Amino acid sequence: MLLETAPRGTAVLRVSAVDRDSGANGRVSYRFTARTQAAYGHLFSVDSSTGDVRLLTEARRLEQAEYVLGVVAEDGGVQAAASGVSVSIVVVDVNEHAPVITVNAADVRSAP
Repeated sequence: MLLETAPRGTAVLRVSAVDRDSGANGRVSYRFTARTQAAYGHLFSVDSSTGDVRLLTEARRLEQAEYVLGVVAEDGGVQAAASGVSVSIVVVDVNEHAPVITVNAADVRSAP
C-alpha cells in the first residue's frame, strides 16, 4: 500500500532475490521488465543493487488506484539467469471521505 500523501523518493517496497552461486554468478541485480519500464518508468524506479522500488513523483499525482509492476532479478553470470515477479502497489486515498447526512427534525414541517 502507498498512501496518497507519500512524497517523491518514498521507498514503496523491496524485492529480494538470493543466488547461491559464488562470484559474479551469485551477484543479483534488479530491473523492471521492458513493459513496466515503458509504462511506469516515469513514476517508479527500482534500485539495481538493493531491489528498492521508489516513487519518482508525489503519490497524489498518480492517476491510477493500483499499479502492477514487473521486476526481474538477474545474476551476473556470462549466461545470466533471471527470475521475475509481479508486484502490486495500491494507492490509498486518505483525504476523501464519504458524505455524512444529518436530519434535523426541527426543520421538518408537517403539511396542514
